Amino acid sequence: MSTTSLASNSAFMARYMALEQPRDKIMVTYVYIHPGNDNLAHFSGKTKVIDFVPKHASEVPLFDFALVTGDSLVEVFIRPVQLYADPFRGGDNKLVLCDLLSADMTPLACNHRYGCNEAMDAARDQHPWFGVEQEFYLMDADTNWPLGWPTNGYPEPLTAPHAFYYGAVGAGKQFGRDVMEAHLRACLYAGVNIWGETSEGQPSQWEYQVGPCEGIRLGDDLT
Repeated sequence: MSTTSLASNSAFMARYMALEQPRDKIMVTYVYIHPGNDNLAHFSGKTKVIDFVPKHASEVPLFDFALVTGDSLVEVFIRPVQLYADPFRGGDNKLVLCDLLSADMTPLACNHRYGCNEAMDAARDQHPWFGVEQEFYLMDADTNWPLGWPTNGYPEPLTAPHAFYYGAVGAGKQFGRDVMEAHLRACLYAGVNIWGETSEGQPSQWEYQVGPCEGIRLGDDLT
C-alpha cells in the first residue's frame, strides 16, 4: 500500500489558533473507537461547538454519525463517558472519550469498554487499582523505520548493554525527546493520571506509565 507524507504548516496554523475564541463557544472533540469496513479498531474524532463549559462528561450532549456496514448505513450514537481538558486547542475546550451505542442505546459489538465498566462497577467495593506501562518505538513516517535509525540499518552499537540506551541523554543516544516531552506535558494538561516516562533499551524506544487508577479510569486515561 502506498503512503503519502505531508508536512503541517505550523506557522500558517498558528495565525488561526491565535484568533480570539468567543467565550460562549466551546469546542468539544468527541474521541471514539469504531470498526471500519476492515473490522479493525480505528480512532476517530468529531468536534461539536456548545455554548457552555462542561464540568463532567454527563453534561456533554450525545452526538451521532452514520456507520457504513456493507451496503447500508446505520445510525450510531456517541455517548460521552470521560472528560479531559484539550491540550491541542487549549482554553476551555475539551476532549471527551465516548462509548458507541446503537439506535436502541445498546453497545455496539466493538464497544468493549461497556462490558469492562460493568465489571468494574460490580467490583467497586473492592476498589480495584491498575497501572500500565506503555512501551513503543517512535517511527519515521518516510522510512517506516525507527526515528533516527539508519535507513534499513541499525544504530551502533546495537549490541550495547541495556544501560547504554536506557534512561540515556544526548542526541547520539536517544531520538524524539521533543515528542515525548510534548506528550508528557499534554497528558498532564489534559488530566491524564500519567506518572512518568522513560527512554528504553534502544534509540527511539520509549515508555510512559499511567496509573495507579481505580476501575475503568485506567483504560480511559491510557486511551
